[in-house]
Amino acid sequence: MTTSIRAWLTSSTDDHFLRVQQARVFQDDILVTYATEEKRLMSIEGNKSNFNSRQIHGVDLSRLEVIYGESSNIVLQLKRGGVLPLLPDDWETLKRQLSELRAYIDDLENAQRKNPPLQGEGAIAFDLVRASVEMFKPTDFQKIRDELKQIRREVALGGTLHNSASADPIREFFAQLEQMPNFVRVSEDHPNFVIAKHVLHGSGNLPQPAKSGEPTIDDAPPRREPIIIDREKDVFPNFTRDDTFYERQGQSREWNDYGVRLVDSVSRRDLYIFLSHQQGIGSVDSAGSDLIYASKENRSFLLVQYKLLGDKNRFSLDKDEREGQLKELLNLCALQGCVHRIEENSGEYKFLPSSHIRSGSCPVFYKLVGKNHKILADSNFMEGRYVPACMIRSLIDERIQGNDQRKYTLYEEDGLYRGLDYSDFTSMVGKSNMGSKASEYDRLLTEVSGKLNSKVMMLALVDIHQSTKVMA
Repeated sequence: MTTSIRAWLTSSTDDHFLRVQQARVFQDDILVTYATEEKRLMSIEGNKSNFNSRQIHGVDLSRLEVIYGESSNIVLQLKRGGVLPLLPDDWETLKRQLSELRAYIDDLENAQRKNPPLQGEGAIAFDLVRASVEMFKPTDFQKIRDELKQIRREVALGGTLHNSASADPIREFFAQLEQMPNFVRVSEDHPNFVIAKHVLHGSGNLPQPAKSGEPTIDDAPPRREPIIIDREKDVFPNFTRDDTFYERQGQSREWNDYGVRLVDSVSRRDLYIFLSHQQGIGSVDSAGSDLIYASKENRSFLLVQYKLLGDKNRFSLDKDEREGQLKELLNLCALQGCVHRIEENSGEYKFLPSSHIRSGSCPVFYKLVGKNHKILADSNFMEGRYVPACMIRSLIDERIQGNDQRKYTLYEEDGLYRGLDYSDFTSMVGKSNMGSKASEYDRLLTEVSGKLNSKVMMLALVDIHQSTKVMA
């Protein structure tokens, strides 16, 4: 299936502006900026992509009137400002005016031809489908995965499953799966079968785990926090997992459940991801985090606390558990000299205004995941929003100082939108452009491993000849 390239003419690429204009813009959509006052095309870029924007020269309003017509909808919309999606023929016409940017535009289009991301209810539906398919044991699993990708693309682009007029495409999808001869259903008491049964019956309420035991990761619906955390512990873009690292050190492979070693295939850099979530350590989250990213070569740490957002993507910080987690994260940051924390004459500390805080110089983050966040293309990861812990603290302090009624409740428009997307976060971490100061590595290693009581971390991050003495 050939997908039409999605390109837009817009007077701004700001996220807030696009939301106000109700433009359904996906990652890697092509944005061509029109300067209303100067009456000319200014630049072209991919939405939230890894491509820097390029300047456009020589295409002004008079030129656009010639190629599209003075009374065309495109020209009239440009004069009013706002956002306008370009039809395929209109985009091809505009490309011919940007011939000097042909190679750059080819890169933008190639990036967009990847599977588009899902959002909102479509993302939730696909996540449920993906998890529920695990109840089958297919003999040709790769073929099934390819079919799922095609379904995902059709839904993301606004279509329906198999172009069906059915009011319940998910139910139809499962009905078709059950008719396929190379599927064998697992027992009906399997947790994933229970999830699928509730999806098929249109129920949004999943059964509660039995009181006799704690829920396992398999028991959890796809949107449960442990599922998201456990998924992201094992995989990192462009890095390959080293499954035998602990075995080579004389330990069992089960140590991978608590700390995974990954290797960059190009630079051969190491990256370790340690599980500090309560299911990994057996009690409560340690060091205020759920996942800890560490590099022995670059002597850096980065800690992430995951939070599911409430209704209308609301982040609430109460005075108990979450307040304690935030304080613990900020204390760890303070050990390495937080650049956003300043000491007042009274000896107390405060944080810079939230608009002055830079994500790249912070080693402690929240990953906020809400219903409006996407499942990333070609993966099962929730994109979410990575927000520095000090930015969270600063935003709350600003609300307290302003006597706002919802002091401990934050929404995207309150400043959370300034965080990093998954692709931005992983790109910076993978290139070692983010994390704690190298000069404080040993100090933070002692502090963090002490909180985790983790021999896994010590074996991975301390030189082998020192490990036995450190762990003794």
